[in-house]
Amino acid sequence: IIIIGLLAFRIVNRLNERQQEEVQKSQIKEEIIIPVRTALVEKGEVNSFLKVTGVVEANETVRVTSEIMGQAKEVKVKDGEEVNKGDILIALGDEQIKIQVAQAQATLDSIQASSDKIKSGARPQEIKQAESALLQAKLNRDSVEENYLRMEKLYSEKAISQQQYEQAKNQYEIADVQYQSAQESYELVIEGAAEEDIKSIEAQVRQTKAALDMAKYQLKNTQITAPISGKVTSITVSTGEMVSPSIPLLSIIDVSRIFVKVGISEKDISKIKEGQ
Repeated sequence: IIIIGLLAFRIVNRLNERQQEEVQKSQIKEEIIIPVRTALVEKGEVNSFLKVTGVVEANETVRVTSEIMGQAKEVKVKDGEEVNKGDILIALGDEQIKIQVAQAQATLDSIQASSDKIKSGARPQEIKQAESALLQAKLNRDSVEENYLRMEKLYSEKAISQQQYEQAKNQYEIADVQYQSAQESYELVIEGAAEEDIKSIEAQVRQTKAALDMAKYQLKNTQITAPISGKVTSITVSTGEMVSPSIPLLSIIDVSRIFVKVGISEKDISKIKEGQ
């Protein structure tokens, strides 16, 4: 009985010790404090960046050339200078071309005046002059004809020589030709110019106008202007040098919009889109 009592005491004592250990462990766990940070949750965007290298290019580059051959009288711009569309870049010598324009204008004025005169018909003064010339030619022919008929009769009677007769005959023929010419001139003045004459003078007017337009075109192109606004670069001509059509004299870069040309790998191409 004593042994059983001792065993029971030890068992109970052991159970009490274990319970105390469990209680102590539980108390230790409750005393451990883990630090925690809190934040307000907000809706936003996550930015993603892609680093690449590329080449900066202008929106447009224009090579400026001359339309005509000539000598550079003055180069008005320098490399790197900003210009506006229409500004004069290079001035070519224009003295000879100005003379050509003046000559072509004078020729056109003269031919145009002749054309207007032909189309408008004769003036009253010209008609009177033609009538007077016709009357004078008729009177002269009648007088010479009368003398010719008299000499012809005398020749038939052998009263004059053949030479005298031939002379009278020639005078009559000349007077008759002069009368016929005066008659035709008078009719031309009254009727006006023939259709073919009008067409001929109109063709001359068109030809001289074309010559004048060409001279004016060349004069205009002695002033080489900027086709676009931008920055001047690559000037290849100096004052006094000859220039030829189609040979670049300088370039103008449009810097109003700049582009960067880059290479993107296939794996990154899906990460970008227009407007980013």
